[in-house]
Amino acid sequence: MPPGMQAASLDIERAYHNSLITPIHKPYLAVSWQDEIFVGHVAVEGLATVGSIQGTPANALLDILCFHSIEHVFKWVDDFVIFHVLIHFEDHCAGSLPIFNFDLGSVFSITGPLGILWHPIEQKGQNFSSSVKYVCFLWDLELCRVSFLDKKCVKLLSKIQSFLSLSSSPITHHACVSLHGSLQHITFIYREGRSALPPLSSFSSKFLNKFSQCHMPASVLESLCW
Repeated sequence: MPPGMQAASLDIERAYHNSLITPIHKPYLAVSWQDEIFVGHVAVEGLATVGSIQGTPANALLDILCFHSIEHVFKWVDDFVIFHVLIHFEDHCAGSLPIFNFDLGSVFSITGPLGILWHPIEQKGQNFSSSVKYVCFLWDLELCRVSFLDKKCVKLLSKIQSFLSLSSSPITHHACVSLHGSLQHITFIYREGRSALPPLSSFSSKFLNKFSQCHMPASVLESLCW
């Protein structure tokens, strides 16, 4: 990692909008309803035939930023993390002032004319720093270390406790796959937890459909207690 690298995070406001459909694609997005055919003029969130509808404009934004020499940008859906690098130190009356190749103002000057709205930095995001919060993890660039955010840790423990409290009752498919996804996410850094996931993975495959319910087997209870 280059010395002096810092990161900032930004979150797009209202990431999912109705998106216009190009005319040549409309015949393939017709909808049948009550014996009538309706041509789709916009694609809405959840329309199965339009995969990556949010990712496509987000990827275009990455290309635009790269064109303006803002190259080290990563995103997950509507969450962006941006890196900038220390160029040199400039002498100042109060001491040496670090000079970077760009700042958040540079980013906003590019995205503003495009109509891209970001959440206020105080609510969702942060300015450039040696550590950054991104996808529920705290990334420390100086120590090259990643950890789970305390707030998210408490939330996940509460989620597990709530799931365990239903051990004598039927479990919904949604509750099972939701917890499995959360635990699978944190095992990217807490790798010892991977050995406890298979019972829950197997249990999630036992549901006949997303509306069915099943009783939790003992193996799942044991793995979650771990």
